[in-house]
Amino acid sequence: MRRELPSVVLLIDYDNLEIGASFDLPGRPLDLGSLIEVCQRYGSVTIARAYADWGDPNERLAVYESGIEPCFAPIFRAGPNEPGKSLADTVLVADGVDILWRVAPDVLVLVTSDKDILPLARLARLRGTRTVVVGSDRTALPLRRLADEYVVRPYPGRITLFRPTEAPVAAAAPPDRGWGQLAAAVDVHFVPGQHHSMVKEPHVQVLARKLHACLRAAI
Repeated sequence: MRRELPSVVLLIDYDNLEIGASFDLPGRPLDLGSLIEVCQRYGSVTIARAYADWGDPNERLAVYESGIEPCFAPIFRAGPNEPGKSLADTVLVADGVDILWRVAPDVLVLVTSDKDILPLARLARLRGTRTVVVGSDRTALPLRRLADEYVVRPYPGRITLFRPTEAPVAAAAPPDRGWGQLAAAVDVHFVPGQHHSMVKEPHVQVLARKLHACLRAAI
Protein backbone atom coordinates (compact mmCIF):
# COMPACT_ATOMS: atom_id res chain seq x y z
CA MET A 1 0.00 0.00 0.00
CA ARG A 2 1.40 3.38 -1.02
CA ARG A 3 2.07 5.73 1.88
CA GLU A 4 0.63 9.20 1.40
CA LEU A 5 3.28 11.89 1.73
CA PRO A 6 2.53 15.36 3.15
CA SER A 7 1.52 17.85 0.45
CA VAL A 8 3.98 20.70 -0.13
CA VAL A 9 3.40 24.03 -1.89
CA LEU A 10 6.41 26.08 -3.04
CA LEU A 11 5.99 29.82 -3.69
CA ILE A 12 9.01 31.86 -4.85
CA ASP A 13 9.34 35.64 -4.86
CA TYR A 14 11.61 35.42 -7.90
CA ASP A 15 12.40 39.13 -8.08
CA ASN A 16 13.51 39.04 -4.44
CA LEU A 17 15.47 35.84 -5.04
CA GLU A 18 17.34 37.43 -7.96
CA ILE A 19 18.26 40.49 -5.90
CA GLY A 20 19.60 38.30 -3.09
CA ALA A 21 21.55 36.10 -5.50
CA SER A 22 23.17 39.16 -7.10
CA PHE A 23 24.76 39.89 -3.69
CA ASP A 24 25.46 36.32 -2.55
CA LEU A 25 26.39 34.67 -5.86
CA PRO A 26 27.28 37.35 -8.43
CA GLY A 27 27.59 35.96 -11.93
CA ARG A 28 26.19 32.54 -11.02
CA PRO A 29 22.90 31.23 -12.45
CA LEU A 30 20.14 30.49 -9.98
CA ASP A 31 19.96 26.85 -8.90
CA LEU A 32 16.21 26.24 -8.74
CA GLY A 33 16.68 22.48 -8.66
CA SER A 34 18.13 22.74 -5.16
CA LEU A 35 14.96 24.52 -4.01
CA ILE A 36 12.85 21.66 -5.33
CA GLU A 37 15.08 19.22 -3.43
CA VAL A 38 14.60 21.22 -0.22
CA CYS A 39 10.82 20.99 -0.66
CA GLN A 40 10.94 17.25 -1.31
CA ARG A 41 12.43 16.72 2.15
CA TYR A 42 9.01 17.65 3.55
CA GLY A 43 6.80 15.61 1.24
CA SER A 44 5.32 15.62 -2.25
CA VAL A 45 5.39 18.95 -4.10
CA THR A 46 1.92 19.60 -5.53
CA ILE A 47 2.34 23.25 -6.55
CA ALA A 48 5.56 25.12 -7.40
CA ARG A 49 5.30 28.72 -8.61
CA ALA A 50 7.68 31.65 -9.12
CA TYR A 51 6.47 35.25 -9.40
CA ALA A 52 8.15 37.91 -11.55
CA ASP A 53 7.66 40.25 -14.50
CA TRP A 54 9.39 37.74 -16.83
CA GLY A 55 10.75 40.26 -19.30
CA ASP A 56 13.28 37.66 -20.50
CA PRO A 57 11.59 34.72 -22.27
CA ASN A 58 14.71 32.56 -21.92
CA GLU A 59 14.67 33.04 -18.16
CA ARG A 60 10.97 32.17 -18.04
CA LEU A 61 11.64 28.99 -20.04
CA ALA A 62 14.53 27.99 -17.74
CA VAL A 63 12.28 28.34 -14.70
CA TYR A 64 9.58 26.25 -16.39
CA GLU A 65 12.07 23.54 -17.35
CA SER A 66 13.20 23.32 -13.71
CA GLY A 67 9.67 22.17 -12.83
CA ILE A 68 8.41 25.52 -11.52
CA GLU A 69 5.47 27.42 -13.00
CA PRO A 70 6.36 31.04 -13.92
CA CYS A 71 3.54 33.36 -12.76
CA PHE A 72 3.27 36.92 -14.07
CA ALA A 73 3.59 39.77 -11.59
CA PRO A 74 3.87 43.23 -13.21
CA ILE A 75 6.25 46.05 -12.38
CA PHE A 76 4.55 49.42 -12.02
CA ARG A 77 6.49 52.58 -12.92
CA ALA A 78 5.46 56.19 -12.35
CA GLY A 79 7.18 57.18 -15.60
CA PRO A 80 9.15 55.66 -18.49
CA ASN A 81 12.52 56.34 -16.82
CA GLU A 82 11.41 55.87 -13.23
CA PRO A 83 12.42 52.86 -11.10
CA GLY A 84 9.55 50.42 -10.83
CA LYS A 85 7.87 48.58 -7.98
CA SER A 86 7.52 44.83 -8.45
CA LEU A 87 4.20 43.32 -7.44
CA ALA A 88 5.72 39.84 -7.08
CA ASP A 89 5.28 39.84 -3.30
CA THR A 90 1.69 41.14 -3.53
CA VAL A 91 0.64 38.59 -6.14
CA LEU A 92 2.38 35.81 -4.19
CA VAL A 93 0.49 36.68 -1.00
CA ALA A 94 -2.87 36.83 -2.80
CA ASP A 95 -2.20 33.55 -4.56
CA GLY A 96 -0.97 31.96 -1.34
CA VAL A 97 -4.12 32.88 0.58
CA ASP A 98 -6.22 31.24 -2.15
CA ILE A 99 -4.05 28.11 -2.04
CA LEU A 100 -4.33 27.85 1.75
CA TRP A 101 -8.12 27.78 1.56
CA ARG A 102 -8.56 25.85 -1.69
CA VAL A 103 -5.73 23.30 -1.48
CA ALA A 104 -4.96 23.28 2.28
CA PRO A 105 -1.35 21.99 1.96
CA ASP A 106 0.46 20.36 4.86
CA VAL A 107 3.60 22.42 4.25
CA LEU A 108 4.06 25.87 2.72
CA VAL A 109 7.59 26.75 1.57
CA LEU A 110 8.20 30.46 0.95
CA VAL A 111 11.39 31.50 -0.85
CA THR A 112 11.83 35.16 0.03
CA SER A 113 13.59 37.59 2.34
CA ASP A 114 10.81 40.18 2.14
CA LYS A 115 8.85 41.19 5.24
CA ASP A 116 5.83 41.87 2.98
CA ILE A 117 5.19 38.11 2.99
CA LEU A 118 4.46 38.23 6.75
CA PRO A 119 0.63 38.27 6.37
CA LEU A 120 0.71 35.02 4.39
CA ALA A 121 3.09 33.32 6.84
CA ARG A 122 0.90 34.40 9.76
CA LEU A 123 -2.26 33.06 8.10
CA ALA A 124 -0.54 29.76 7.30
CA ARG A 125 0.42 29.36 10.95
CA LEU A 126 -3.17 30.04 12.02
CA ARG A 127 -4.41 27.44 9.54
CA GLY A 128 -2.07 24.85 11.03
CA THR A 129 0.09 24.69 7.91
CA ARG A 130 3.77 24.11 8.60
CA THR A 131 5.57 27.17 7.26
CA VAL A 132 9.14 26.99 5.98
CA VAL A 133 11.00 30.13 4.89
CA VAL A 134 14.03 29.76 2.62
CA GLY A 135 16.12 32.92 2.65
CA SER A 136 19.51 34.49 3.27
CA ASP A 137 21.21 36.52 5.99
CA ARG A 138 19.15 39.49 4.77
CA THR A 139 15.83 37.80 5.50
CA ALA A 140 13.61 39.99 7.68
CA LEU A 141 13.84 38.90 11.33
CA PRO A 142 10.05 38.98 11.90
CA LEU A 143 9.63 36.58 8.97
CA ARG A 144 12.27 34.22 10.40
CA ARG A 145 10.58 34.22 13.82
CA LEU A 146 7.13 33.60 12.39
CA ALA A 147 8.22 30.58 10.35
CA ASP A 148 8.09 27.09 11.83
CA GLU A 149 11.46 26.53 10.18
CA TYR A 150 13.98 28.87 8.62
CA VAL A 151 16.34 27.43 5.99
CA VAL A 152 19.32 29.19 4.45
CA ARG A 153 19.12 29.17 0.68
CA PRO A 154 21.31 26.34 -0.73
CA TYR A 155 24.72 27.30 -2.15
CA PRO A 156 25.23 25.81 -5.66
CA GLY A 157 29.03 25.61 -5.36
CA ARG A 158 31.55 23.60 -3.34
CA ILE A 159 32.49 24.21 0.29
CA THR A 160 35.95 23.36 1.64
CA LEU A 161 35.82 22.31 5.30
CA PHE A 162 38.92 21.95 7.49
CA ARG A 163 38.30 19.80 10.55
CA PRO A 164 40.52 18.85 13.51
CA THR A 165 41.32 15.17 14.00
CA GLU A 166 40.75 15.42 17.76
CA ALA A 167 37.52 16.34 19.54
CA PRO A 168 37.12 16.92 23.29
CA VAL A 169 33.66 15.33 23.14
CA ALA A 170 32.63 12.55 20.78
CA ALA A 171 29.61 13.55 18.69
CA ALA A 172 27.56 11.50 16.26
CA ALA A 173 27.63 13.67 13.14
CA PRO A 174 28.48 13.22 9.45
CA PRO A 175 32.03 14.10 8.31
CA ASP A 176 30.76 17.29 6.67
CA ARG A 177 29.04 18.33 9.92
CA GLY A 178 25.80 19.04 8.05
CA TRP A 179 27.24 21.45 5.50
CA GLY A 180 26.15 19.06 2.75
CA GLN A 181 22.57 20.21 3.31
CA LEU A 182 23.55 23.76 2.35
CA ALA A 183 25.87 23.22 -0.61
CA ALA A 184 26.12 21.18 -3.79
CA ALA A 185 29.33 19.53 -2.56
CA VAL A 186 31.63 19.59 0.47
CA ASP A 187 35.35 18.75 0.48
CA VAL A 188 36.47 17.74 3.98
CA HIS A 189 40.15 17.99 5.02
CA PHE A 190 41.40 16.83 8.42
CA VAL A 191 44.11 18.71 10.30
CA PRO A 192 45.94 17.41 13.41
CA GLY A 193 44.92 18.89 16.73
CA GLN A 194 41.72 20.23 18.23
CA HIS A 195 39.53 23.17 17.24
CA HIS A 196 41.86 25.77 18.78
CA SER A 197 45.22 24.00 18.46
CA MET A 198 44.88 23.27 14.72
CA VAL A 199 45.63 26.96 14.03
CA LYS A 200 48.74 26.98 16.23
CA GLU A 201 52.23 25.49 15.90
CA PRO A 202 52.99 22.82 14.89
CA HIS A 203 49.58 21.89 13.40
CA VAL A 204 49.08 25.19 11.62
CA GLN A 205 51.83 24.18 9.16
CA VAL A 206 49.71 21.23 8.05
CA LEU A 207 46.69 23.50 7.75
CA ALA A 208 48.70 25.98 5.67
CA ARG A 209 49.87 23.26 3.26
CA LYS A 210 46.34 21.93 2.79
CA LEU A 211 44.93 25.44 2.34
CA HIS A 212 47.65 26.28 -0.19
CA ALA A 213 46.86 23.12 -2.19
CA CYS A 214 43.14 23.95 -2.20
CA LEU A 215 43.76 27.48 -3.41
CA ARG A 216 46.06 26.28 -6.22
CA ALA A 217 43.47 23.73 -7.32
CA ALA A 218 40.77 26.41 -7.43
CA ILE A 219 42.73 28.77 -9.68
